Amino acid sequence: MSIFLKHTIDDAPEASKALLDGTKKAFGFVPNLQSYMAEAPELLAGYSALWDLFSKSTLTPHEQQVVYLTSNFENDCH
Repeated sequence: MSIFLKHTIDDAPEASKALLDGTKKAFGFVPNLQSYMAEAPELLAGYSALWDLFSKSTLTPHEQQVVYLTSNFENDCH
């Protein structure tokens, strides 16, 4: 089993730094999920791409938040 470390922009793998920086610019901070995903730059890139695609869906921003909150609840995210 792989152990994923929580990264900052400064100590993340080089391939993850720009993605984390973009996340910080978008949200004002780097969420924990992305901090851990930075251990695998391809995972972080894929997550970021899916986030961008979902934001372009026909759902309103409020409906998108309902989807995110429902997913968090169903996956026992705290």
